[in-house]
Amino acid sequence: MLTVSRSNLIGKVTPPSSKSVTHRAYIISSIVGEGCKITNPLISEDTDATLEILKKMGMKYKESNGVKIISNKIEHGAGFADCKNSGTSMRLLTAVAACFKGQTTFTGDSSLVRRPIAELVDALRELGADIETSNGFPPVKIKKPVKEIRKCMLDASKSSQFLSALLILGSMRKIGIEVELIESLPSRPYVDLTVQMLQEAGAKLTINDNIYSVDHPASKPVSFNVPADFSSAAFFVVAGALRGNSISIENIDYSYPQADAAIVDIVKQFGADVKENGDNLLVKFKELKGQDIDLKDSPDLFPILSVLAGLSDGESNLYGASHLKYKETNRIKTTGELISNIGGKFKETKEGAVIQGVSQYSGNATVNSYGDHRIAMAAAIAGTQSILPIKIMGYEAVSVSYRNFFKDLKTLGGNVKEEKK
Repeated sequence: MLTVSRSNLIGKVTPPSSKSVTHRAYIISSIVGEGCKITNPLISEDTDATLEILKKMGMKYKESNGVKIISNKIEHGAGFADCKNSGTSMRLLTAVAACFKGQTTFTGDSSLVRRPIAELVDALRELGADIETSNGFPPVKIKKPVKEIRKCMLDASKSSQFLSALLILGSMRKIGIEVELIESLPSRPYVDLTVQMLQEAGAKLTINDNIYSVDHPASKPVSFNVPADFSSAAFFVVAGALRGNSISIENIDYSYPQADAAIVDIVKQFGADVKENGDNLLVKFKELKGQDIDLKDSPDLFPILSVLAGLSDGESNLYGASHLKYKETNRIKTTGELISNIGGKFKETKEGAVIQGVSQYSGNATVNSYGDHRIAMAAAIAGTQSILPIKIMGYEAVSVSYRNFFKDLKTLGGNVKEEKK
C-alpha cells in the first residue's frame, strides 16, 4: 500500500523512453537483423517481455553504452512465450511468430488473458495459419504458420495493435500483405507510428482508404533513437496544470507520431498555462474550465484526463473511446471508481464519461489500481490534490511503463509514503 497526500509539485522531470516505440524498435530490428541499433530503449516489464520473447526466437544483440546492436535476426518460433502484462507483446508477436514453422504458445498474467485477440487470429487464419485460442482470448497457440496468401480482412475496432501486427507480418514476407479494414480504426497514430518505423527499415507501404498494403519487406539496417514517452509524460503535464503546481517536462520529442502527444493541446484547451521552449514544456496552473474531448485516437489519456476534468470548473465530456473496455482493465469503470471514491463526480457513458468539476478532491479513501499502471499513476496525481490522503493498492503496477514514477513524484515535492509490509 502507498499513501499520497496533498502536495505542491514544482520542478523538472524527464519522462522515460517511449514504450510504444521501444516495442516496435525491438521487433522491427529483430526482423531485419545485423546492423540495426536501438538507442535509449525503455527498460520496463512490458518491453522486457518483448525482448525476452525475441531472444527465444533467435534474436541476439550486444550492448554498448545503453545502445543495443543487433547481431542476429529472429529465425524460428518462441516455444512458450510469457508476455506478462503486455498486450502489445502478445498481439504484435503473435503475428510475427505466425510466420515460422514450429509451435509457439503465448500467454500472460491474469489481466492479459482477459484481453481480446479473436479478430487478429481470424485474420491470421484467413492467411492460412492454424491457431487456437481460449474462446478468442489468450493463451494463443500457433500450430502452423501463415501460407502464401496475401489478402485478409480485419476488424480492428477493439485495438489498432491488430493492424500494426499484420503490417509487421507483411514486412517479413516477400509477397507482403494487403489488409482491408471492415470497421473503424481507433488509436490511428499508433498505426502511423508502425508505418513510419517500418518505412525507416526499408518496407514499402501504401494506404488507400481502408486498405493497408505492404509491398516490399523490411530489410534495411536501421538505427532507432527512442524518444521520451508522451503517455508517461501526460501524468506530469496534467499535474503541472493543477492548482499550486509548475512543472517543466524535459526532452520532449515529436520525431515519431505518438498518440498521447495530444495531451499538450488538450491541457491548453482546458486553460492551463503551457509554454514550449525547444524540447522543454513548462506547464503551470491557470483557472481550468471543463471541455468536450474526443479520445478516439488517444484513449490512454482517459484516466489522467478524468483527474483533470474532475478539478475543472463546469462539465467535461470525454468520449469516443469505447475501446477503453479492452485495456489492462475496463478503464472506464476503474477510472470511474477512482474518481468517485475520492469525492469527484463521474458519470460513466458508453464511450467515456461525463465529469462535473469539484474545487478539490476529498480523499480519505483507498483506491485499487487493479494492476493497471495508468490507474495507479492517475490516482497518485489525484492524491496530491486531495484534502485528505488516499491510499493506492497495487501501486507497483507503474513498473509496467514508468519504474521511477514515484521517485520523480517525490522529487517534484510529492508527499508519498510507502507502507512497509
